[in-house]
Amino acid sequence: MIFRLLVFAAVLISSNLVLAQHEIQVYVPGIQFRYEEGADQHLDLRNYTTFSMNYMYDRFLLGAEYNTNEENSGGTALGVKSSVQEVNALLGFSLAKLELTGVTPNTNLEIVGFALAGSTKTKIETSLNGVAQPSTSESQSVLGLAGAVFFRLDYFIAAVDTRMMQSEAYLPKSVSVSTIKLGVNFIF
Repeated sequence: MIFRLLVFAAVLISSNLVLAQHEIQVYVPGIQFRYEEGADQHLDLRNYTTFSMNYMYDRFLLGAEYNTNEENSGGTALGVKSSVQEVNALLGFSLAKLELTGVTPNTNLEIVGFALAGSTKTKIETSLNGVAQPSTSESQSVLGLAGAVFFRLDYFIAAVDTRMMQSEAYLPKSVSVSTIKLGVNFIF
């Protein structure tokens, strides 16, 4: 009796795995917009470049992203170059999906909520008369909550998300971030 129950459970689980939809999303470099404190302690809009990739299994999302920003200020006599590098892991769940019929197969809108965790590091290079002095900060943890909208048109995908991220490295400690990215998706 127990053996039959185990066989039945294995068949049920394996059939659900076969019927579930797997998707890999690969994005070309996207744009992130963040409001961070500038040198004058006012909030300035900064653009980050984001590289990301997601894997969706049925309604679950697992992703990774790399965000970077580089700014130069000053002149030839005295210059400051700062670069920020951030790596995040994403874990999410599809909240709603709207299939658009009559267009092409696999055309839909999907709303996904996700949490993210990662680390950020800043490198500052000060140059005085052409002599550079680099300084790198320690890695600081990053946490955040977000909502995203995916628009799929056959093999192409567009994503827009908004998130609140928090880190000791940020000025202010909580930062609002919006991301726009385009890519391709492979469904199997």
